Amino acid sequence: MLPKGFDGLVKLAMKERPPKAQSIEALWDAFLDVLFMGGRRSEGDIRLLVNMLRGRKLLDLQLLLKTPGEDWREAVEALVNERLQRIQDEETRAMLRSFKAEIFRITASVKGSARFFRSLPPAVFEQLDDKEQTQQFIESLVSNEDVPNVRYTKVILWLHAIGYAEDFCPPSWQVKKFVNEVGPYYQFYEDDKYFMEKAQDAAADVRKRVKGATARDVSVAIYCYMTLKTALPPRSASKKKCTPAAVVAFLRKRKLSIKILSEQLADEEQRDALLGDFVKHVMK
Repeated sequence: MLPKGFDGLVKLAMKERPPKAQSIEALWDAFLDVLFMGGRRSEGDIRLLVNMLRGRKLLDLQLLLKTPGEDWREAVEALVNERLQRIQDEETRAMLRSFKAEIFRITASVKGSARFFRSLPPAVFEQLDDKEQTQQFIESLVSNEDVPNVRYTKVILWLHAIGYAEDFCPPSWQVKKFVNEVGPYYQFYEDDKYFMEKAQDAAADVRKRVKGATARDVSVAIYCYMTLKTALPPRSASKKKCTPAAVVAFLRKRKLSIKILSEQLADEEQRDALLGDFVKHVMK
């Protein structure tokens, strides 16, 4: 059984569906946000990295295709070293050092991704409007050995961000915890397809009561609920009182959108303040 108020949280997610991207450039720009996901990088960290690299044209798709991987890697390392000399904030410096330590893996992912985008047919947008063809598209990218470290979660989150793959749910850690919370518990966390299927079953269940709800809407609701609940102290009274219904009531009282909630949950400083407000709300 789905937790109390989950349908209401899905309804809020339905109100904030992103528009569909209509150009390869828009696809690439959105893909960069998931491509740099990894480690302990926050959304703010990813945005800083993307803007830093974009400022030197290092993420220009055509330039990437023309530039040898070693040359690109050296240019990125030089830029990171330059920023490390100027930036004083220790958390940002630690993030840049971590990024630099992964540069060989990141170079392979970026270069491979550029080659994948070069191969996209003009009809890719028509393909992404069809469920079966979208499934094929997802599988082709996930299984592409030239694009390492890009699995189901990254691909589906990317497609959701640009208005596609509404019938699919990413096997993110939030989704896996949610599926196991609803039950029955499944111990094989590496089995992405199991969790994707169970989340899509939950979406089908919600759709019986909420007309037009999609797997994308359900995954957004799961993200908000589980990210917020997991951040609360273990075995605390506030954690026990954290239900989707409580999240919906909190959002309405604070006049927060799903988008703003997601942004605050992704930002360490804003998250602490948000959690404090939420605890006060549920403990009244």
